[in-house]
Amino acid sequence: MKSYYYENIAVLVHSILTYQLININKMKKLQQLFLLSLVLLSFGGFLNAQVIGDPGWVFDGSGTVTGFWNKQQRWADAGVEGGIRNPDRNVTIQIRRWMNNSRIQTELNNLSSAGGGVANFQSGTYTITQTINVPKNVVLQGTGSSTIIKDALSTNNSGTDGKVIEFNGLTGSNGHVVGGIRRMRFEGPFGGTPNHYNWSDTRSNANNIMINILRSENIFLDQVTIINSGGSPVSTFRGGHHTIRRCTIDGVWNKGSGGHGYFSIQSGDCLIYDNFIQHLRHFTIQKSFAQYNVVFKNTINQDINFHNDDGGNNLIEDNDIRINSSLASAGGATRYTVMGPWADVHTDSRTDNYVYHNTVLGQNKRCQNNSRLYKGARGKEPNKDPGNNPFSTYETVGSNKRFYSVRNGSARSRVASAQGTAEESVTEQEIAQEFGLNIYPNPVKVGETLHLTLPDDMLNGDVRVVDMNGKILLEKFNITEKNLDLTLQAKGLNHIQFIKGERTLKFKLFVE
Repeated sequence: MKSYYYENIAVLVHSILTYQLININKMKKLQQLFLLSLVLLSFGGFLNAQVIGDPGWVFDGSGTVTGFWNKQQRWADAGVEGGIRNPDRNVTIQIRRWMNNSRIQTELNNLSSAGGGVANFQSGTYTITQTINVPKNVVLQGTGSSTIIKDALSTNNSGTDGKVIEFNGLTGSNGHVVGGIRRMRFEGPFGGTPNHYNWSDTRSNANNIMINILRSENIFLDQVTIINSGGSPVSTFRGGHHTIRRCTIDGVWNKGSGGHGYFSIQSGDCLIYDNFIQHLRHFTIQKSFAQYNVVFKNTINQDINFHNDDGGNNLIEDNDIRINSSLASAGGATRYTVMGPWADVHTDSRTDNYVYHNTVLGQNKRCQNNSRLYKGARGKEPNKDPGNNPFSTYETVGSNKRFYSVRNGSARSRVASAQGTAEESVTEQEIAQEFGLNIYPNPVKVGETLHLTLPDDMLNGDVRVVDMNGKILLEKFNITEKNLDLTLQAKGLNHIQFIKGERTLKFKLFVE
């Protein structure tokens, strides 16, 4: 997956190489810059207002494109209004592994009735046998891949799709402000792996939507993994201003006709950012409510499909899009990187959508000239209208534009804009000073003392060192002193985490 932090690393590595040619004796400075790049990468999801979609991102007028000022301002507002965050009421409840579905639902309802907050799901597998309805101003939060939501619903051939998790009717009119899901793994109801290119319903009695967002506003999915869902992994309908960010959506059992197997955006003003998407029937933007959505910097091994009667003014910018040879003709129909309607019952976009500056790979490429702003979808796909290309209309604008033009207004941010370049030269020491934190030395040798200075607001929190596979190598709880010494015995690249309540600071740590 692509993010600004990878781009920052590229900029910094280039600077390092150039600097090395100028003065080989200044290796200490180069090491600091390299460590800084790793710090920036590690902080991605944890610093306030650092990642696109967090609070603090605003329209960057310096990236204005002639004739697009109004559209760019609205695109800059896509996603959760005010950014991904917890509800204003700073309350957390614990969801335990032993709780059944009814008890979980009661706990969520009580949390919402009291004003909202965060429901922390401890590690373990939660088998879902009845739909969990997330009420207003509630965030479901897991521990990452160790918090597993397992679909055990079945429609029993009733013809009604089930929903594993549902957000329904959550709008500002009923007092809802923000809700969502972060750091959880969702798994479909069957073992094994579905055939990725079989365009049929292989498990038709369990065609469940994993996460359904219906007539709601300001819902987010952040660092969520959805693997081999029964039916569609994610579906939104009406409402809008949702953010789906840093998620992995991979595989679905039922990919038959009738809307099965879709990652479907049927709402407006949504931000789809930095996700990894593959092995579905379609990633689709459709229906009249789907307008002014932004699909930005994702890896999509799938068609992006303006499937039926979308509202237009959706932006597809700076993604990696690939159609491999197996997908290219799956189900007997040709697939392209960006598509329009392909059935008689489907209609064109109501007004133009825009496709710009994507990396297009694999088979059946479309919209790959990065100097062109492509417009569509106009007309049916060639399987219904031979020779047609619904995105053949374009204007030449050059390759150095930014249609999704945002910047971070926070003083803590080191990211300048959607270009992803460093705003200023900073050192690791400056980052540490900004947070009252010091880690020395880094790298550290096996058996050598690692000295830590903790920020004041992290006292009475925990310190944890984990390897790249998530194994805990060392853990200290309820640290009451600012200065802490550790000794590590295993070589390798690790993470050191400083944890207190909902806040986590995370660095890369080298042990030699």
